[in-house]
Amino acid sequence: MKFSIYIIFALISIVNCAYSGSPPPPFSNCAINVKTTLNENPLNYFRIGEFEAKFGSTTLHEIKTHIGRGKIEHSGEAATSQYWIYYSIPTGEIWFISHGEMGGSSHALTGVEVILSSSNSKDSSSSNIFNSFQFQFGFLGSTKKSVIAKLGSPSGIKDRSIIYFYENQNETWTEFSNVEITFENNKIISIDAHHVISN
Repeated sequence: MKFSIYIIFALISIVNCAYSGSPPPPFSNCAINVKTTLNENPLNYFRIGEFEAKFGSTTLHEIKTHIGRGKIEHSGEAATSQYWIYYSIPTGEIWFISHGEMGGSSHALTGVEVILSSSNSKDSSSSNIFNSFQFQFGFLGSTKKSVIAKLGSPSGIKDRSIIYFYENQNETWTEFSNVEITFENNKIISIDAHHVISN
């Protein structure tokens, strides 16, 4: 079961590297090399103002509707299939992702990737709403100290990044959450967050 989840993480990385345009950046499947250290899932939800999105249940369409604009894109087939919505915001870029199989026909949220960007081609029409965006542990600009205070000691460390890996399972399903957070000058510059439930 665990092996199949890791294969999915690896396929996400391959798909993200293979398409042009504005697909999500390559997913770092560092969860393969670190141990589960979290007792609580770091990816239960994120908030955009009063709107609370939950991994595995909130759909890309619901996110797009709340934000008020955006286009659901698609690439790949079967295990390499993924859907996403891309937004360019004043502080960076953000992708809301649904794995083609794990997200189901409703395209439930399975990942969010955020990077700090200094591009001058920012889209201001949706910028204000993202000022209130927050994961359970913070967002771009949050300090490493504040992240560790909320999530505890990381499951792994890679260069400028810390990795958190969560696993929960019962007789019928296995749940994994993987978060890689990259820092510069002790502040978040990118977040790579993925959540998968497999029967």
